[in-house]
Amino acid sequence: RTGTHWVMTGYNNTDNTPQSPAYNPSYGSMVASTYGSNHPLTGMPSYVRVNNITYDGSSWLGSTFNPYDATGEGVKNLQLKIQKDGLLNRQGLLNDLDNLKAGIDSGADAWADLRKQSYSMVLGNIANAFDVKKEDPKTIATYGTGVGQQMLLARRLVENGTKFVTVQYGGWDMHGNISQALKGKVPPIDRALKAFVNDIHSKGMNKNVLLVVTGEFGRTYKINKNAGRDHWPRLSPLMFAGGDFSMGRVIGESTSKAEEPKTDPLNPQHVTATLMKHFGIDQHTQKIDMGGRPRYFVEVGTPSIL
Repeated sequence: RTGTHWVMTGYNNTDNTPQSPAYNPSYGSMVASTYGSNHPLTGMPSYVRVNNITYDGSSWLGSTFNPYDATGEGVKNLQLKIQKDGLLNRQGLLNDLDNLKAGIDSGADAWADLRKQSYSMVLGNIANAFDVKKEDPKTIATYGTGVGQQMLLARRLVENGTKFVTVQYGGWDMHGNISQALKGKVPPIDRALKAFVNDIHSKGMNKNVLLVVTGEFGRTYKINKNAGRDHWPRLSPLMFAGGDFSMGRVIGESTSKAEEPKTDPLNPQHVTATLMKHFGIDQHTQKIDMGGRPRYFVEVGTPSIL
């Protein structure tokens, strides 16, 4: 879990409790706290998770900037189940009750921001963006099933205004029989990534969309006695595609056996600086945590990778 926290937030943390206030906000929450939890006109959430990743939450930034779930009840709740006028009448009544209670209880507006998010999403008719069935069948077939559908959903979301999307594709803990395991694991993600990169280029979105592919740590450079590979945190590969950066580069070098970095090592804070650069966020941005302390998104002096 420590590795997951580091790669999702840019900070190392030995506290293994995801609910602990000591952990840091995820990249998506950092972006949402800068641009707002929802688009002011369309209601599209700024930060969406297609499936859960440990430490993908907002931590001390507050629940307003948690990711929106793109599956299950999260999608069903986007459908307006009553007439729009009826919802607006209920909204007006609730606002009147809130105003009445505000004169009695100063904490009456604690849920106001979350309700505002909900209204903007339902009234903004954003459900179509979450429905991959709206795509051309040929496009759906190009992406493939499983992770392919999730990557297609991610493309639809960013195309409609979402700033940050996470897609989790686990199951790489191959401590035994890794050769056979990879035969089933690699082709779907290879197909999905190829389709995604080609798609954003064909739509002219490649300068605006930065794809980041990473795990929480690397694997041993030696095959173990069970024909698998074990955990190896000293070296972990990372891939970027898109954004307004120069692509086609290999950044950093490992020793000959891929044991550890040969050049100056890059760490998750360098990834944070790169993401902040892509999103146009000053890396010296500070936010106030729950203890009233100013906290940096990026440690001072950490450069962007790209």
